[in-house]
Amino acid sequence: MIGGKLASFATEANLKNNGDIIYGEYEGYEVSLFELDNEKTIFIDFYLPEDQQLTRDAIRKFINDSNIQYAIQSSSLSSTGIKVVFQNKSNVYDNIKEFFYTLVYFLKAKGVPGADTCTNCGKHLDSYTVVSVQGCVHTCCTECAEKITGSNKAAMLLKSRKNIFVGGIGALFGALVGTILWVFVAYNGYFALWAGVLIALLARLGYMLFGGKSSVAEIIYNILFSIIGVAVAEFLSECIDLYRNWHASGFVFKLSEVVNTAFSNLLSGPKYYMPYLEAVGIGSVFALLTVLALIGVKKRSSRLFTGVERLAQ
Repeated sequence: MIGGKLASFATEANLKNNGDIIYGEYEGYEVSLFELDNEKTIFIDFYLPEDQQLTRDAIRKFINDSNIQYAIQSSSLSSTGIKVVFQNKSNVYDNIKEFFYTLVYFLKAKGVPGADTCTNCGKHLDSYTVVSVQGCVHTCCTECAEKITGSNKAAMLLKSRKNIFVGGIGALFGALVGTILWVFVAYNGYFALWAGVLIALLARLGYMLFGGKSSVAEIIYNILFSIIGVAVAEFLSECIDLYRNWHASGFVFKLSEVVNTAFSNLLSGPKYYMPYLEAVGIGSVFALLTVLALIGVKKRSSRLFTGVERLAQ
């Protein structure tokens, strides 16, 4: 069972932890971390055919130059990835964390094909199946995954990656939950515009829980559904205010009449739509600031020191 600092690192890097292996896609590469015979190991999956000798030499040199700094015990490079075992020192978790980020950005700078390529046949992938072989996780096309798991008793088929559209559905559900919370706050008579923060946070959480790919689409979905959620939430808040006014005046009405009247008011002139747009604007600012903060947190956690790109050149 993997726990402690490695489990915390998995959460920080948005990786999965199935108890025996930490794995997942990070910056376009399928990565895995595991412990075997008390040895802590990183494996990064990629496709690097034999004819890419210059890139292979650059990776070997990078690893050799990192041996002392990160207390690397051993490493092995193949056409399907690189495996690095760390010395079991007191700072081993810090070494793993720093080296992980550094190596990923090095491979990315070198243009080494990652999770969008089948590690077995080199075919470009729009979606992939994840296969674990003795802790080392690979991305494969369906055909190669079936061959590997059929011929290798040690291989284990893991969950297939979900694409950005599935993540978008998760972001939509998250934003919907945030919208409901906004309306709940407004219904109880509290200042609700700050709840734009909740909508953005839950949209991001929904994207992650549904397995959305880490990409620009994540940011676009987060911003889009956050703003839509704020607009819908504020409109429903207007409906609540109208409902309370009518109810206090003793009017008999249907809920559909409240919604229709609120919508008609917004279209009737600036007296009604300007306060609405101002409220949506303020709520959207709260949401957008939250999105920017989440981006900043992600960048800070993945870049532990400056100069990683320079090191990778």
